Amino acid sequence: MKPGKRAHQILANAKEASQKIIDDLPIHKKVQRLNAERIVAACESLITARPIQEPTSTAVEEVGKLRYPKFPATQSLLNRYAGILRIWRTAFHNIVDLTSPVPKRDSGELFIEPQSLQGLDAGTRAQIELMMALLNEANRDRNRLRQIVRQKIPAPDV
Repeated sequence: MKPGKRAHQILANAKEASQKIIDDLPIHKKVQRLNAERIVAACESLITARPIQEPTSTAVEEVGKLRYPKFPATQSLLNRYAGILRIWRTAFHNIVDLTSPVPKRDSGELFIEPQSLQGLDAGTRAQIELMMALLNEANRDRNRLRQIVRQKIPAPDV
């Protein structure tokens, strides 16, 4: 599957998940449903823009205020519509990951060719291998924490 097709699938999944959240809102809360639909439209426009932009609460508010006279404030986006923002931020990160260049190593670990270490003495070689292990462990921790932040915390205001 080409990246373009996968990106369209990611967008379709985000729209579907957003629509499910909107459908779950009570029917008598028309303003909240309308706001949610407008937020989805603003998020979609940010993701489909060239260059792609992350749908943070501030960016969504800016786009929304330009399009609609009454649009929720940043704090309302973070409090009431965090689920929708989370869906679109996840879609953004998935698309960015999809379009990023492929790393040289599939494992994502820092790697130094063994041939380049051969000219070093044993102590220096051991120190470099230890630093590589520490950096790889820090990288794994950072990636795990990023995943937790993406899932649990709404977009920060910058």
